[in-house]
Amino acid sequence: MLESIWYPDTYFINGKKSYGHNITTPNRLFRIYPNGDVLYTQRLTIIPECKMHFENYPMDRQVCPLLFGSNSYSTSDITYSWHPDEVIVSPNTRLAQFQLNGNTVGNFTIPSERIGNRSVLYAHFFLQRNIGYFLIQIYVPCILVTMSSWVTFWLNPEATPARVALGVLTILAITTLGWSMKDNLPKVSYAKAMDWYLALCFTFALGSLVEFAAVNFFSKSHTIDEAGTLSSYDEEDDETQYRRSSRYKRQTKYGNSYRATRITSDEVFEDSESFEDESCCVAFIHCLKGNAKYKQFTLNRKCQFIDVGEIDRACRIVFPVAFAILNLFYWLIYLSAGGVQHVHNETEAALIREWS
Repeated sequence: MLESIWYPDTYFINGKKSYGHNITTPNRLFRIYPNGDVLYTQRLTIIPECKMHFENYPMDRQVCPLLFGSNSYSTSDITYSWHPDEVIVSPNTRLAQFQLNGNTVGNFTIPSERIGNRSVLYAHFFLQRNIGYFLIQIYVPCILVTMSSWVTFWLNPEATPARVALGVLTILAITTLGWSMKDNLPKVSYAKAMDWYLALCFTFALGSLVEFAAVNFFSKSHTIDEAGTLSSYDEEDDETQYRRSSRYKRQTKYGNSYRATRITSDEVFEDSESFEDESCCVAFIHCLKGNAKYKQFTLNRKCQFIDVGEIDRACRIVFPVAFAILNLFYWLIYLSAGGVQHVHNETEAALIREWS
């Protein structure tokens, strides 16, 4: 009987996949009332297309539409309307990654030169991603690994194997965490909130390794005992002391060979006044660049550029405080930005432009 009665050729405009339920019989209901009204229902499963924005992932909120209307008939033949003006969602509905925060409904008309204007209904579903999974799998492990990299600040500066191994292992751990989640993350061309956090943790872990490089550089330059003399030279012979105290100025290439020239005391004396007046930052740059004159100058005046213990003690405070402040800004920014709904297709005009 249903095949002999006309009913709308409804289709889902943004549907990617759909199917009807036919077990054990087709799940349809058809009734004709005495006043001529016709009731027709059918059970369907629809997988619609939803264009998402992942700048705030995994603290993002999305708006997913469901649009349907007639495929062949214009508004002069059929008009769609909601009755009642709402979509009823079962209170027992549960989603693995999202929380449903309500919905809105409406209708609009799509202009068509071929068959005339078509009536379309839409429903917007507001989704908020559950962050609990990502806190357990990504954020908390990254925080703990980053904090473990700061243990190096309490280790002896002479414990080179321990400090290097700890720094490298923390960097590898953060890298592994990022790679382990890459298959589950959306593949987009812009940075997500999680990407920025992984970069933040990686930077702090790398910073602890760079800090040790600076400490090692200063501690190996020379060691001063309580009397202000270079104690590392006491037990060395004259030739060894001469080689260690005479730093190489540069290497000049001649064909396939290199010639090393040593710095004389006169050359160092010419630049001593400029070194005395330089700030700590400029002096630190000299050390990083391996300035031979500066190294010879520090040896001649028999004093250290900086106490390596002071560097470690400062980093014990600077690194945790900086990490806490950046975390505060990160969560404030992205949790507030996550509340901005991406409703690029919520308005009627935008829906018409997108689907007409």
